[in-house]
Amino acid sequence: RQKRADAINFACNNGAAVISNSWGSSVKYQVIDDAISNALRNGRSGKGCVVVFASGNDYQSTVGYPANCNPEVIAVGAISSSGMRASFSNYGSALDVVAPGEDVITTTTNSGYSSAISGTSFACPLVAGVAALVLSVNPDLTQKQVADIIESTAKKCGNYSYTTQSGHTNGTWNNQMGYGLVDAYAAVIKAKNTGSTVYF
Repeated sequence: RQKRADAINFACNNGAAVISNSWGSSVKYQVIDDAISNALRNGRSGKGCVVVFASGNDYQSTVGYPANCNPEVIAVGAISSSGMRASFSNYGSALDVVAPGEDVITTTTNSGYSSAISGTSFACPLVAGVAALVLSVNPDLTQKQVADIIESTAKKCGNYSYTTQSGHTNGTWNNQMGYGLVDAYAAVIKAKNTGSTVYF
């Protein structure tokens, strides 16, 4: 647990803008919570690091830890190519957005290559990449603004009912899909038009 907290603190203290976390823990640790809170509050000279976590692969109706430890963390679930929640993908009130995470084409260890690997671990970095794109066009955004942009521009997909929910202020939401499928293009366009400083 200490090494995981140390890694988050190191990223925060060494200029990371986005921290992508494709891991979980079956036990809650205060030292990890504190490191995440510190990154969210104090990273990027007070603008906050964007902290993204995989929701977990436990077939559970609750988002796993640490994705669920802080409402400012972007918790990411996985969907299939049909736009439906992947069966293994944890969901629930802490879920923010989803991204492709089933039968992903990717590199593997030992110079390998896979065309059929699945998990929320593969959805999470897609959203982290979108956060980086958002900051590339408007680096003055706070981490909260980045999260708001990603959530409010997500695409409603799948055969799900998205409704207005208390505690979910960035549009309609569904407990299995969050605000929907991350939309890189829409997020970047909104980021360009947010605030007084625009970079492109």
